[in-house]
Amino acid sequence: MFFVASKIFEFFAAPSHIWLFATAFGVALCFSRYLRFGRWIAVLGVAALLAMSFGPVGHFLAMPLETRFPAPPDDLPAPDGIIVLGGSVNEILSGIRGQIVFEEAAERLTAPIELMRRFPNARLVFTGGSAALRGSPLTEARTVERFWRDMGLRVFLI
Repeated sequence: MFFVASKIFEFFAAPSHIWLFATAFGVALCFSRYLRFGRWIAVLGVAALLAMSFGPVGHFLAMPLETRFPAPPDDLPAPDGIIVLGGSVNEILSGIRGQIVFEEAAERLTAPIELMRRFPNARLVFTGGSAALRGSPLTEARTVERFWRDMGLRVFLI
């Protein structure tokens, strides 16, 4: 239940969707007696969508998150485990094409290959599943497992 609610909330709370809804509301108001107010909202919505689409807004918002932690030093002591976050594979296209299709965060899957070669006794944990509301026969975890095995890693799916 929480998964479905979070997907519905994410749809309505995404900044691009909020501005798209605002723009549509403004256009609808243009066909009422609130023409001036509707025009103002529609123009504001289009300006916000253009700024988000073509401007550096997203990069400025993501930069503090991406640079929050420094890169680990080369003399890093051996870790007990390596946790890899999901969101790096498009499981639907991967299933259709029969090969792995990476998203923008492909480095999440390539960096652990080097780490596992440096620290062969560390456990590798992957946190991806399926983002489909009705379930999917192919999950991100199964796709990543196949990719890592093809790259020569020992992988145990739990």
